[in-house]
Amino acid sequence: MKGASLGIKLIILADVDEHALVATVDLLRSQDAEAIGVRTYVANPVQVDALAQATLDACGGVHLLFNTAGVGAGGFVWENSANDYWQWVFGVNVIGVANELRLLVPVILKQG
Repeated sequence: MKGASLGIKLIILADVDEHALVATVDLLRSQDAEAIGVRTYVANPVQVDALAQATLDACGGVHLLFNTAGVGAGGFVWENSANDYWQWVFGVNVIGVANELRLLVPVILKQG
């Protein structure tokens, strides 16, 4: 289904991988959906705040939030460095979710 036929006006995407972000935005646009991408590392609250602000600037609010960032280092925990496993995986999978919820859910609630 085309984006417009779903009643979707604009999709805001966030990804730390610039190449994947651009490719996904281009794919959505090729399907007649309006989309913008904001490079964001969700474990960084400053970048998530910039994402929230870009969303508010473009849409005037947040109407749906799909908080799907997640990573895995692979292998056994003891075979990964502290940076690979604890900082990156925990940062994205836990802190990233908390950052997005902390900054965007209050906007949704305020909208009623």
